[in-house]
Amino acid sequence: MHTAKRVMMVMRTVILVVAIGLFQTVYADELQEIQKAIKIKKARWVAGRTSVSELSDELRRSRLGALLPNEKGEGPIYVPKDGALPQQFDWRDTGMVSLVKDQGNCGSCWAFSTVAALESLTMMQSGIITPPPDYSEQFLVSYNILNQGCDGGYMGIVSNFLVRVGTPSEECLPYRADDRIFPFPCSDWGSEVTRLVTWSWVDATVEAIKSAVYENPVATTYMVYKDFYYYESGVYEYVWGKEEGGHAILVVGWDDSEQCFMVKNSWGGDWGENGYFRIAYSQLSNEVQFGQSTVNFDGVQ
Repeated sequence: MHTAKRVMMVMRTVILVVAIGLFQTVYADELQEIQKAIKIKKARWVAGRTSVSELSDELRRSRLGALLPNEKGEGPIYVPKDGALPQQFDWRDTGMVSLVKDQGNCGSCWAFSTVAALESLTMMQSGIITPPPDYSEQFLVSYNILNQGCDGGYMGIVSNFLVRVGTPSEECLPYRADDRIFPFPCSDWGSEVTRLVTWSWVDATVEAIKSAVYENPVATTYMVYKDFYYYESGVYEYVWGKEEGGHAILVVGWDDSEQCFMVKNSWGGDWGENGYFRIAYSQLSNEVQFGQSTVNFDGVQ
């Protein structure tokens, strides 16, 4: 019996090693194809092995979560302000952007992007940037029941929830990458929530998004393709792979000289450019559909 168990353990180990080997081979082939496509299309970004590209297909897709298509028509439309905009602008230079977080294996990017926008708005309104505010994404994932928790969410629905209900601090209900309602938030959560005053849709044009971002960082969505998992640095544009799903992020700035937006992601600080990426303006008008559901927040209470 003892020998039989040892044989079984050895067989399982061998199967696991073979499976890992096949897994690594497939992803190495993907990376080669992406790097080749970048070179052929003369794209301006670098692809490599990342903390997300090393995950299984299922876990990769769990890092997404924005439900598309566009929901415009369910809220007011943002009106761009008059006046010239600078050629380059980045809210990180002012310290008005909260820390990069990691949504883990839960399709909660819709909560992370909108909470990040709320955190920036709080710093701008209060003038206090140290320590930066840290609000609970878990509260939205668990209690914004019109959205779908770890299975995704709509930007308009979560924005309405932040107006009506708001969200407490991270300490009140820490993130756990799970959409169950247990455990409950702290007993006094109702007295400590931060609410959004109003919000509006921003048209998916470069000038409209820049105008909105000049007022405060804005949350938006786009369609992720397989090559994006391998993003290391540079100005991203789609070059290879199939559609994976919608993703929500925070736009914090732009650079006209590089024709790109600067964007905060929610895949941890060891992904991309210290948790951020740059994306070409051209990705608004192609299959990536960057800016498809952009929400501009105005005021916290």
